[in-house]
Amino acid sequence: MKIKFLNSNRQPQNFDTKLITIGREDDNHLQLLSDGISRHHGKIYCDSGNNWYIEDLGSTNGIKLNGKKINKPTLLAENDILDFHQEKIQLCEFNEYQTVLEFNASDIAKISAADVIEPNSDSISIDPVIIAPASPLESPAPQQENKENELEKLAEFIHQNTNNLFSTNKKQQKNTEEPKTSQPAKKSKFSNKLFYVVLVCAIVVVGAFLIKILEDKNAPLSTQKNATVTKDYPLYLTYIKENLTPGNVFRFKLVIENNEASFSVDDLRSQLRYGPIVKSISNTELIKLKQTIKDSQFMKLAPVSDGITKSDEREFKELIIHYGPQNNHITLKNRPAPREFLDVEEAINIFAESCNMATFSLSPEELREQALANFRLAEDKFANYETNLSYLKDAIHGYNIVIEYLSGISPEPKIRREAAEKMKRAEELRKRFIKQYSSQYKIMLRKEDLDGAKNALEILLQLYDVNTKEYLNTKRYLIKVDTISKKLNSRK
Repeated sequence: MKIKFLNSNRQPQNFDTKLITIGREDDNHLQLLSDGISRHHGKIYCDSGNNWYIEDLGSTNGIKLNGKKINKPTLLAENDILDFHQEKIQLCEFNEYQTVLEFNASDIAKISAADVIEPNSDSISIDPVIIAPASPLESPAPQQENKENELEKLAEFIHQNTNNLFSTNKKQQKNTEEPKTSQPAKKSKFSNKLFYVVLVCAIVVVGAFLIKILEDKNAPLSTQKNATVTKDYPLYLTYIKENLTPGNVFRFKLVIENNEASFSVDDLRSQLRYGPIVKSISNTELIKLKQTIKDSQFMKLAPVSDGITKSDEREFKELIIHYGPQNNHITLKNRPAPREFLDVEEAINIFAESCNMATFSLSPEELREQALANFRLAEDKFANYETNLSYLKDAIHGYNIVIEYLSGISPEPKIRREAAEKMKRAEELRKRFIKQYSSQYKIMLRKEDLDGAKNALEILLQLYDVNTKEYLNTKRYLIKVDTISKKLNSRK
């Protein structure tokens, strides 16, 4: 079967098997890496009657055949078009790999030379067969006689030169050869010496070549042993900032764990209190934050003594970082932060700003600007949740921030009402998907389809908030299913 890719520049692929699995994992026969493709999305297979079918393996976004979604194994025809969410493929040449030629002994006996060799063929030449003379009176052809004489001379020449090169018995050599003059003996000695010189040189060259190969093989090994292996560790970070002034009480808290960021804010002046709100961290942002911690000297920073406490003002900062084998806990009370502390704090402020979260007290106008930025981000996530179900969770958190930012403003802004309506719709969708994939997980377990069960659990993890009871239970189930799957595969 040949598969053509209609909406990409990918070259057509030929398959000579009767089963073609399709998905984003590399263990599939056909790997598709577009958004919305499940780990094991579907399969194309051929039954005993040479009929081809397409079947959905419980994928998230399903499969469409010629524009219609399928719910069961469906018969395929030549030039059918399959739609795997954003990837469209066309099937053709079904019978190209199904014909097998077999020859029986009776069929081989019927094949003649004319069937194998084309007449008047210039590419194949057949040596003529020499037939012996019918009687002693007939003599061989002159051409044949000349060939036999040449062969005899060639055999005699090879025999003489072989004796000269490899004979070690000088007496035997003198008896077999006729000593006409002294010059041939000198030539024989020279030939022997030349042979041994060439042999020794060849041995030296081969030995040097082998030594060079061994050095080249050992070089990467020694380099590899001396090289330092850099390991990427998970990051745990807690940052707390509190400011007490005559006009306001402000508290900001950020916790980073398991590639998720949790924000909490209390701002008395703005009548703002929200959190914890959890957001996913992109790999790029996490790498930047880790690199800043590596480059800074925060892990080597010693504890700092308290500053002078004023009755009407108080400033408190706390930073806890666990990164690999290193950790540190620094608390600052009413005193300037050291340079090592400021380097990490500046990176935290930039990271919070990229998440539209402020680490300082906001005025009403600043609250409106932050709310509008979060509303636009939530709208984008909600509009594209079909490509990634985790966007539903991000949209709900974004709408919640808008509601919290604008809760103390009167009259109530229109954008706050819109955010409340959109958040309600997103919550309903999330609950529906949680129910759907929880049911799918149980069905896959009853069918003993561990891959399908793992796929359902992975989607559920995208829908639950991190560190909730549902999230932790789902993660525990996923580890159990994955462990059992690996044990079964190792026994095969």
